[in-house]
Amino acid sequence: MDPDSQSRLSASRVEQLRAARVRPGRARDLSQDFAYLGARLTRNHRKLAAIRKAWLACCPPDLIASTAIVSMSRGVLTVGADDSAVRFELDRWLRTGGQNNLIAAGPALRKVKVIVSNGRTQHDR
Repeated sequence: MDPDSQSRLSASRVEQLRAARVRPGRARDLSQDFAYLGARLTRNHRKLAAIRKAWLACCPPDLIASTAIVSMSRGVLTVGADDSAVRFELDRWLRTGGQNNLIAAGPALRKVKVIVSNGRTQHDR
C-alpha cells in the first residue's frame, strides 16, 4: 500500500469515528417557551388589572401621572415614582391613610412599597 492511499484510509477512518461520536445539535422547538411566556404574561396582566383599578381609584389625581405600578409579589405592591419629590408626596399620602384605603380596595394587597424608577419599563403610563 502506498503512503498516499494509507493517509486517505486513515483520514476516512477518522471521519467515520467523528461521525459516530459527535452527535448533531438538536433543533430547538420554541413553541413550549412561547406558550409558557404567554401564560405568564396573561396571569400577570390579570393580577395587575385589579390592582391597577384600585390604584387609579384611590391615588390622588396629581400623582397618577408621575407614578406607575411596577410589580405585585406576595401581597406587596411596588410603585415607581418619577423622582424623589414624587416619592416623598406618595409616601406622605400612603402614611396618612392612603395605604389603608388601597388595601381595602385592592385584592390580596397588604403593603405598598415606593421606589424611584425613572426608567420606562413600568406597566402603566
